[in-house]
Amino acid sequence: MTLNTIRLIAFGLLCYIVYIQHWSLLPYWSTMVVSLEILNRQKTYIAQRYHPFFNVLFVAYLIMVVVDRSRTYKVHFRIEWCINSMMHILFAMIVCFKISQYLTVFAIKTKYRNLYIALLFNILGVLNEFLQNAMCNRALFILIPDAQKDLVMNIVGTGAFLMMDNIIRKRSTPLSIVMLFAVFEDCSFAVLVN
Repeated sequence: MTLNTIRLIAFGLLCYIVYIQHWSLLPYWSTMVVSLEILNRQKTYIAQRYHPFFNVLFVAYLIMVVVDRSRTYKVHFRIEWCINSMMHILFAMIVCFKISQYLTVFAIKTKYRNLYIALLFNILGVLNEFLQNAMCNRALFILIPDAQKDLVMNIVGTGAFLMMDNIIRKRSTPLSIVMLFAVFEDCSFAVLVN
């Protein structure tokens, strides 16, 4: 997926967000789009063999967030719980993977690379919950039970990223990445339903 395609899809999503007037999606949209712009302007990212696949992955997640968060209907509360939990697990995996790409692109080498990725993402996850509190006019630093569950799912997603990162570093092909996502998603769904 090229940068122009990303921009076209991002513009379409922005038009949709404005049309439905779901302003709380703008921070997510802008963060994802700006981070993709930055990544796709880096020669070391573009030089990666599978960068178009990574772009598809990042854009697909953005589309999924916009579509899910803009739904005007609700389903059974357990299904909603599962959908929200999977969104947070995927959120963790995608953002950790994007942080990993940034570390690679900007040649930031550290002995504790994955620890830094996990800590940085989970700090961002807590800040995200505080942002949601602010948007919902709740007490800023009080985490409601749903927010606590979201943070646990973020930790699960971070663990999934760490396992996936280990597998990718040993044998990195788009098919193995897709298969890993599919296996993890099936296993996670089975755990969440039970």
